[in-house]
Amino acid sequence: MGLTGEQIRILRSQVEAELCKRRFFEFFKRAVMVLEPSTKWSFNWHIEYVCNILQEEVERIIRGDKKTKDLIFSLPFRSSKSLIISVCLPTWCLIKDPTLTILNVSATADLATKFSHKAKMIITSNWFEDRFSDIFTLRQDSKAKSNFITDKGGGIQAFGITGTIIGSGGDLILIDDPSSPDANNSPNSFKMVVNTYLDVLYSRLNNPDVGLRVLVQQRLNVNDLTGYLLNTQPDKYRHVCIPAELTDDVYPKDLAMYYTDGLFWPDRFSREVLDDFKQVLRGSAYASQLMMRPQLLEGDLIKRSWFPIIKLSEVIKYNIEWNLVCDTAYTTSTKNDPSALMICGTYQNNLYIRKVIQRWLQFYELIEEIKELQKIYNIKRIYVESKASGISILQELKRQTGFNILPLDPIGDKVARVTSIQPQLESGRVILVEDDTNEAFLNEVASFPAGRDDQVDVLCYSVQQFLNKSNAPVLKYYTRKY
Repeated sequence: MGLTGEQIRILRSQVEAELCKRRFFEFFKRAVMVLEPSTKWSFNWHIEYVCNILQEEVERIIRGDKKTKDLIFSLPFRSSKSLIISVCLPTWCLIKDPTLTILNVSATADLATKFSHKAKMIITSNWFEDRFSDIFTLRQDSKAKSNFITDKGGGIQAFGITGTIIGSGGDLILIDDPSSPDANNSPNSFKMVVNTYLDVLYSRLNNPDVGLRVLVQQRLNVNDLTGYLLNTQPDKYRHVCIPAELTDDVYPKDLAMYYTDGLFWPDRFSREVLDDFKQVLRGSAYASQLMMRPQLLEGDLIKRSWFPIIKLSEVIKYNIEWNLVCDTAYTTSTKNDPSALMICGTYQNNLYIRKVIQRWLQFYELIEEIKELQKIYNIKRIYVESKASGISILQELKRQTGFNILPLDPIGDKVARVTSIQPQLESGRVILVEDDTNEAFLNEVASFPAGRDDQVDVLCYSVQQFLNKSNAPVLKYYTRKY
């Protein structure tokens, strides 16, 4: 005698439940259909790829194995990243181990609550209860949209990035787009997010050696949280970058094999759709939010293509006298602005940039760095911006050395100074000597006026002094007394 219809249904539910327990990707495919049954779903390759990485980490946490790195995912908008990270992952975690605690953090409390509520909708659905009710139930006294606890002690807590997180801890901290797209031109908002992460969120793991921090973000600015962490602490994070179109920014590099005709998700982001976004979005918005490159490939005010790059062997024969142009700040905190040091010189009315260095150094460390550069590159003159920190640097260098020191007084605002040197840049008269600092320099100047501008400052000073003297500040050998 064969199985009855009900027995077949129960058996199928049991098989499906076991499959979902074993594979997060299988759980995701079914859970989103519960949430949005009328949606025509397309499960692109990146969804399974991200799900597999997250599954490995969750299973490692449950085993208690030590963590190697935290995770950063850079993904375009509308790529299902919030459904994966903020909705389905916390729910699946509780299936794997209902004692786990997950912190869900988003740009606003309303958005975090929305994601948490969707997770709760999955848990309270008939589909879920039919398959997983034997693992846990929600406590009757804890069923808020934003926070709920299982009968085994685990649960999900949701917060806005500016909310009160003190006192809460988790086995996983999931940070989903902590900055809103409308914060793109607000440096203070990015700084606030970075400070909240460093000063509050970072310490909220129950076991820092085992627990996991996950950041998923469409890029907005070079100073967004992703940019800050990759610039200052790259060794602490495993980074996955999947832009909408195939570029050298794809990472890991072997993901390029999954792109079809240069597109990462042709069903959702076809060539026609992307062309439409290019026409409607500002160039910087398209570059950031879809291409994961928060600076224009050609820049708003300064274009990368304006800078020829030549080999050092070609420059040595010119016997150029090198100068050091400094925009100083003494601090070891990467939250603050660094010092920017540009080694440059002229030949046949062109400016050659040998090297551009960014350093976060204390006062005397910066003095020693300048002295060391003078020795290595046989610097003839040292120009220092004569603002508050620069004044002390000028005084100390004059006291300690016999170097030719010149104070540099900036005139006008930063945008005006950049505009004044555009003719020299566009005509290709500022040439980079091939160096491992070239890319960081080009990234910063191409993103101006967004992001840091310390290297932009030394570029402006150098061009004004050596190629644009008619518009340059008046510079005299350092004889000023302070």
